[in-house]
Amino acid sequence: MLKKSLEEIGGPSVRDSVMYYLRERYGVSFERVSENPSTLVDALTDIFGVGESLIESRVSEKLSESLELPEKPATIVEAIKLAKKVEREKKATI
Repeated sequence: MLKKSLEEIGGPSVRDSVMYYLRERYGVSFERVSENPSTLVDALTDIFGVGESLIESRVSEKLSESLELPEKPATIVEAIKLAKKVEREKKATI
């Protein structure tokens, strides 16, 4: 969902740039960024500077919509934590 959100906001070049930067600078694959979402925020800040906050807001909004989260998180970190919580709750009810 993160990849799709980044692509919807800035196109495939933004998505690919962020994925490359995470891998090269932080040694984190995009698939594992949910384990430490603040790394994604750090990478966005490194790449986009003050524009990071706008991108983070839009990514959080896209995640909230696509995952049908019960509330609107303000940050990527909050969105990922909430998505994990919702997923755990769904598994617990099965």
